[in-house]
Amino acid sequence: METGSDLAHLRDMSRDAIRNYAFQRRHTANPFVDQTFSFGSAAEIVRGLARQHGREQNAQCSTMKEQLMTLDRRSSGYVPLGRFYAAPRASGFDFSESANYLRQIGALDESWPSMPRVRIANYLLGPTNCMASTSFLATCCLDECAGLMGELEGSTRSPTASADRLIALVSNLSSSTIDAPRVLPRDLVRGLRAIASSAGGEVPLHGRKFAEWMHRAFPHECANPHFGEDAQVLTAGHWESRDYYSP
Repeated sequence: METGSDLAHLRDMSRDAIRNYAFQRRHTANPFVDQTFSFGSAAEIVRGLARQHGREQNAQCSTMKEQLMTLDRRSSGYVPLGRFYAAPRASGFDFSESANYLRQIGALDESWPSMPRVRIANYLLGPTNCMASTSFLATCCLDECAGLMGELEGSTRSPTASADRLIALVSNLSSSTIDAPRVLPRDLVRGLRAIASSAGGEVPLHGRKFAEWMHRAFPHECANPHFGEDAQVLTAGHWESRDYYSP
């Protein structure tokens, strides 16, 4: 997803950040010399700009997520590929990344080859939705699942937990699309207990199986874990010299 006004807006934000910083310190600046900034001042401006841009970028990501969810008629966390490409341009988003790009970043579900689907959470975290990417910094969509995992880690204070403990905790976790408390579906409960059984009685919180389970529990927030041949495909820099719209 890209919008033509993004770079122009970022330039305007940068100019405003510099002017605001200078205005706030106008009473201590010498008006008879050209304005310059120390490294510390420049770093402070950049930090403030990054925070502001991150907030604006995440608001745009939330709007994009809502648009994708309107295409997810079963509330499954998936959008049929054909419907993804046919999304109305009036939404302000251009969903035109190639199937090859979606496949490489783990956003394309091809469990049924004749009915490929786009994983909403994986797509949102994809590098085409990052802005102002450099070798030092990239502003991307917020990983909502990280917040959910943080709450679980804070409650368990352990790298593992029993299935019953996690069921109780997850049942009381809210997200932007799920209200708590809720009763988890039986298949989720069975699946979590199976993970615990296969791991010796407790569920490893940072294992692949639990990540897959969280994707099922929070399909619009938690990405399905993807293990590609090259982790660089998940970075914006990898695609700078590549055409991710090519088939």
